[in-house]
Amino acid sequence: MKEKTQEKEQNNILDTFANSRLTIFLHSTGYTLVCLGLLAGGGYFIDEKLGTQPILFIAGLVISFPLSMFILYKKFKHYAQNHLNKIQ
Repeated sequence: MKEKTQEKEQNNILDTFANSRLTIFLHSTGYTLVCLGLLAGGGYFIDEKLGTQPILFIAGLVISFPLSMFILYKKFKHYAQNHLNKIQ
């Protein structure tokens, strides 16, 4: 009985994401571009001022990817939990 409840819950999560693909795509693209723009763009700007060409720019690129993935994980986990609470 418990297995069927867990399976139903997993199916609800999958249905949630399947029904809102465009929203998820736009949110993930937006968060990724904002992180990339702030960190890599900020690194480029500081590199120009300090004369340390591409060091901080590359550091911004490297840091922006895992940071944006972490933010997306937290946002979508919160989104899925809220949606499941509305269903139940």
